[in-house]
Amino acid sequence: MGINRGKKWVSAGMLFLVCLMLSSQASGEPVRKAIISKIRGAVEVKIKEEPWKPAKMGMVLHELDEIRTAKGGFAQTLLDDGASTGKLEIKENSHVRFHTMTLDPASGDKNTLVDVALGKVKVHAQKLRDQSKFEVNTPTAVLGIRGTIFEVSVSEEKPPGSQENTSQ
Repeated sequence: MGINRGKKWVSAGMLFLVCLMLSSQASGEPVRKAIISKIRGAVEVKIKEEPWKPAKMGMVLHELDEIRTAKGGFAQTLLDDGASTGKLEIKENSHVRFHTMTLDPASGDKNTLVDVALGKVKVHAQKLRDQSKFEVNTPTAVLGIRGTIFEVSVSEEKPPGSQENTSQ
């Protein structure tokens, strides 16, 4: 009986180790983040599928999270620790989604895609290494960046030449 009980403990221990190894592999790539470093006025975040809630200083956003500012609002986010990838200054009446934020653990290359659905965002992108990519997507353009500072603006206005559907 004592030997059987010992075998069960060894089996349980081995099963635990296998589960631990599988869970660490399932988490995959290292997690990248955007940290809210400045807030002024009304700023809200949408984390995963949760409803919109007020943003707070130091709040951490990940891939697919969103941030929006109201009239008079402003937010600054640092991309990765110490803004090693860059930072975004999100002006009033803006809506931004962190579409893609990946890191290749083998090469250290980062893939960043930020969707600007509405408003004005000033992007401070650090110089990229090797195969890293930093892109800003708007409803009408995709901007590839290799290290610069620029501002992108998206308005609700219809582009010239577009027609509004008035049929009923």
